[in-house]
Amino acid sequence: GLPLVVDSTFVTKEDTVDIWPLSRTPAIAVNYPIWYEVEEDCGGKGYCELGSVEVMCEGKEVLDYKSCDTEDLGENLVGVSKKAYFKYMPQQHRYGADFFKFKLYAEQGGEVKPGSNEAKVTIIIQPEQDVPIVKDAVVSAPMRHATGASGSGRLSPNNTAVDTSWIPLDFSADDWDDYENVLAGMLPSKLDIRIQLSNLVSGTRLFEFVQGNGTVPLETDETIGLMYNSSIIGGTNLTLGYLAPSLKRGMPLQSIRYYAEDGDGSVSEEGVIEINVQCSAGYRVDGLDQSECLPCLPGMYSVYEDAPACVGCAPGTYNPFQGSPSCQLCSSDTYQVGREGRG
Repeated sequence: GLPLVVDSTFVTKEDTVDIWPLSRTPAIAVNYPIWYEVEEDCGGKGYCELGSVEVMCEGKEVLDYKSCDTEDLGENLVGVSKKAYFKYMPQQHRYGADFFKFKLYAEQGGEVKPGSNEAKVTIIIQPEQDVPIVKDAVVSAPMRHATGASGSGRLSPNNTAVDTSWIPLDFSADDWDDYENVLAGMLPSKLDIRIQLSNLVSGTRLFEFVQGNGTVPLETDETIGLMYNSSIIGGTNLTLGYLAPSLKRGMPLQSIRYYAEDGDGSVSEEGVIEINVQCSAGYRVDGLDQSECLPCLPGMYSVYEDAPACVGCAPGTYNPFQGSPSCQLCSSDTYQVGREGRG
């Protein structure tokens, strides 16, 4: 006769992979190979809605109807295999009651006998209180130009369209049970993003884009409230406008630090966005700590970002402005021999 398989219940935690032994009742106390069949591998029939299951034999996954030798259970009426296990993998952030079914085949004398009875394994997934997650990042931002009076030099105007970069704050609420409590009206529908501005380099400007109001400057440590929804659980980002201090550089120049807090008061770890700023073409690196950008003088230029020095215009070319990335050809009735000639 074939062994009987036994219904069982196991308890695990949200986002935890667990392994449990197979329980069975032998009809004959002998040692022979047992083959395992999991019902549709938790698919197609509504089983294992919250996760997936594999049969493991001595630490390796059993595929299809591969056998796994079981030991003699002697006179025991109910035994636990020391080799065969179920490995259950819940979907991320899901919890509740799940189950799957399985049955056995026995190989005796080279012949595979018909399947045993069908047993049900119930899994209770206990919810865990997840805190929001924020992510670190390293981004590059353009140098912020100084403002020059018309005619006094070619210092670019402080144009936000040119000098602004957009910094993403990447985060997720990471808590399905909180979201379900929000839907049930038991928690406020919010996820607060707290941004620390007090440690920024003087002259830095940060702002957010608000639908209908355009850009709104962030002046002090700010909290930006967001609606708590399923897209935030999956991960999203909030984009901030960033203007570096005028003519400053650094690798990184500064860091933006932020946190996320969900509706039940759980606070994330600190997220850090490091911002790298290089001197633009037409400028050179200056300062003992290489923290400043100086414009190239008239008659000189630099082609690359973070140039260590400016170079003079070649004969037959000129440049009348500061901060130029190139020189111009002299007109047909003029010439230039020195680096600061203006045509």
